[in-house]
Amino acid sequence: MMKKLIALMLTLVLCLTMFAGCSGTNAEETEEDPAVIDYSAAFAKHDPNTVVMTINGTEVSWSEFFYMLYSSLSQIQYYLGDIYWSQNCASGIDMTFEEYTMDMTMTMLKQLHAVEKKAKELNISLTKEDQKMIEETIETLKQQNCGEDATDEAFYQFLLENGYLTEEAYHYVNENSLMY
Repeated sequence: MMKKLIALMLTLVLCLTMFAGCSGTNAEETEEDPAVIDYSAAFAKHDPNTVVMTINGTEVSWSEFFYMLYSSLSQIQYYLGDIYWSQNCASGIDMTFEEYTMDMTMTMLKQLHAVEKKAKELNISLTKEDQKMIEETIETLKQQNCGEDATDEAFYQFLLENGYLTEEAYHYVNENSLMY
């Protein structure tokens, strides 16, 4: 259990270090307004279960894609504040914030699906202990976010409204992240 927790923490640290390459300062002057994103309106443009791409032969739903995009953007904005889509994200890096955000999103999706594919090839799956840990985490999050008497339905509605994740996408991301 401790090894899995350490692996999960290392994964989180690795994800956060991806943001170290971007800097909010840029010598270029720009006339555009900072990127203002209405995540809910953007997410509502497609049904959450619509397949938007495939990676290694597995389908990626709008919910899964949007969650990764939302995660990338919200992390960048958390650390850097206002960003300008067309502005280079760091001195010496020929990549705009728009390109960098999409690159990060696709990298996270590819990694998640590579883990799934390799696990299938090696006939590796989550243990009963892993499944129990996921269930306990869900129960804790359900109580923290929806109250002690919350139903599963209320929790998954909360995830959809606040994290843009369907129940299926939530389980896919969590199980493959843990598998990693």
